[in-house]
Formats: sequence, C-alpha cells, structure tokens
Amino acid sequence: MFKYRHHDAHKKYDDHNKSHYICLLTLISLVFFIVMGIGYAIYLFVDAMPSSNVSGVHITKSLVLAVDGLKGNLYSDSSRGIKDWIINTDETNGFEIKHPNDWEVQNNANSFFLVKKYTDIRSRNSSLASAIEVGSISLGENENCEAAAGKKSIKWDPNWKEEMINGRMGVRTGKVKTAEGLIRDVIFWKNEEEGKIFYLEATYYTDKSTEFENIFKNVISEFRFL
Repeated sequence: MFKYRHHDAHKKYDDHNKSHYICLLTLISLVFFIVMGIGYAIYLFVDAMPSSNVSGVHITKSLVLAVDGLKGNLYSDSSRGIKDWIINTDETNGFEIKHPNDWEVQNNANSFFLVKKYTDIRSRNSSLASAIEVGSISLGENENCEAAAGKKSIKWDPNWKEEMINGRMGVRTGKVKTAEGLIRDVIFWKNEEEGKIFYLEATYYTDKSTEFENIFKNVISEFRFL
C-alpha cells in the first residue's frame, strides 16, 4: 500500500511539473507573438507616416531598423565597413541589391529601383550627394550596350571590354562625365532573350565622391541576379 501511494504521489508531481512547463511555454510563446505583432504594427505605422525630424534626426529610423532586423532585412560585413545595410529583393525583375540604411529609396517610373543619399535632408534640392539606380533599356534591332550608353548620355569608349561581372557578361564604364556634366559609373548587361540592357548605375553630384565610390564598390560586390 505504501509503495502504491508513493508511486501515485510521484506521478501527480510529474503531471504537475508537465502542466507547469506547458503553461510557461505557452506564456513565452504568447509574449513572443505579441512583441512581434507590436513590432510589425509599429513598422506599418511608421511606413505609412511621412518622414518626421526633430533637430535633424529621423525619429523613426531606429524603429524601422529594429523591425527590418527582425524580418531579416539587414546585412552587415565588418571587414568591408558594411553595417545594417538594407536588403531589397525584386523577384519580378530578378535581382537583389543592398544599400546603406541612411540612403532614401524613391519611386521612379523609369527604373526598377532608385536610392539617393542627401547630406542634409532638410534641404534636399541642394544637398543631393549620390544616387544608385537599377533599370533596363529596350533595344532596337542590332542595338547593343553602345546604343544603351548613348541613351543615357554616355559617350562610348571602344576600350571598354566585356567581362564577367556578378555572374553575367557585362561592360563597365568606370567614372565618366555625361553631356549634362554629371559623373556616372555604369555596368551594362545585355539580355539577349528580352532584347534589353539591364544596368546598375551610380551618379555622383559632388566632387568629394570617394566615400560614395567605395559604397558603390560594395553595392556591386553584393549585387546579385536571382
């Protein structure tokens, strides 16, 4: 009789522990999903609001970065000075591009993707420093990268040669001055099947462009076709 009661009491103790463990696990899961839900709600709210600035500081930046981190949309590589870059994936046009989180993504009907860097967001018209763009150019019959460069106001240099860039044969111009006086650096990839030129382009609006050239170098190294 003693042994039976001892076994029964031990079983009740185990059942109690299991019930307590399940309740604790359920509570932890509930808290986790609540936090995720609140974070996502904040992200949607922030995304819907116009940019807000207090003393030149974007008060929503930390919130957006925190949510992007939870969603796995941030990328860092300390060996190349990359910290919390935003990952943008365009499955429709088949590419992925990463860029610094303080560059502003803008809508542009003429390209797939456009991001700009301002030195002072309070006076954008006079403080645009650099822009990076991804897009395509439709080609006519027998047209090629040279024709695409002309459509972007870039004088073709016969010394530019095709080379393997990011897994596809392409042509890079290096820094060139356009007819409008802008400094650009463009990679052209020809898509024979679609009859288009796919391009990745940097434009520099300042003579002190070394910082932005290094950023573009990292953008190119992280750019990939899907």
